[in-house]
Amino acid sequence: MPNFQHSSPIDAQERGGPTAQEIVDYARYIGMDPIGDVNLLWIAEEALCAALPEGWSEHTDANGNVFYYNSVSGVSSWEHPLDEYYRSLF
Repeated sequence: MPNFQHSSPIDAQERGGPTAQEIVDYARYIGMDPIGDVNLLWIAEEALCAALPEGWSEHTDANGNVFYYNSVSGVSSWEHPLDEYYRSLF
């Protein structure tokens, strides 16, 4: 499981945004090179603060692992529903 947690926009504002380490960890998770792609780290930061799309909710399983559920389609995913979108931006 990744070392970062997506935050709601309100949570991110309250804590001052994601930490530098969370941004680097997420950048690596989506396939970025945090050193070579330093000018694109804004993508990772934005992703960590992005709200869930409509119909999606965040849940935690019995082991403490976060997963996402879409109440419209009935789909569950270990991956945040916007991860693929943010991968496509770089």
